[in-house]
This record gives sequence, structure tokens and C-alpha cells, in this order.
Amino acid sequence: MTSKQSFSEWLVELRLRANLTQQQCAKMSLAGLRTWKHWEAGTRSMPLAAVELWCLAVLAGGHLAIGDWCILWVRPEFRALFR
Repeated sequence: MTSKQSFSEWLVELRLRANLTQQQCAKMSLAGLRTWKHWEAGTRSMPLAAVELWCLAVLAGGHLAIGDWCILWVRPEFRALFR
């Protein structure tokens, strides 16, 4: 996430990089599709626990490799599991 990029823009960019649909991401974060769409639109804030859960699901599913994209959102002890 860049300093000029909003969270919702980062979320959309990351989902597209991971080649995931909104439906898949909603399921991975234990949220409804409508909620996920609100998060991507920036009309609702995504709870930090849901951000971390989704990032962990992306890593565990092999959709993206560990990298700078998850440093802000995933605790170090969890990131260590994917190194």
C-alpha cells in the first residue's frame, strides 16, 4: 500500500494481483459478498481482524507470496509461518 493509495484501492489491487473474485474474498474473510463490496468501495471500514484473516487466507492458499504487502496487516509470528 502506497502513501497515496487508499485502503480500498489497495484491497482491490491485491485481490486482482491474487487473481481472486469478490465472492472468493468474501468467503475467505468470513463476510458476505455485499460487505466485501462495501469494503472495496470504501463505504465501510474493514475490521483489522478481517484484514488479517483475509491476508492469511491469501498466503495459505498460495495466491500470493509473502512480501511487503502483508507487513502492516499480519502479525510477525503469523508471517513467520509462511517463510
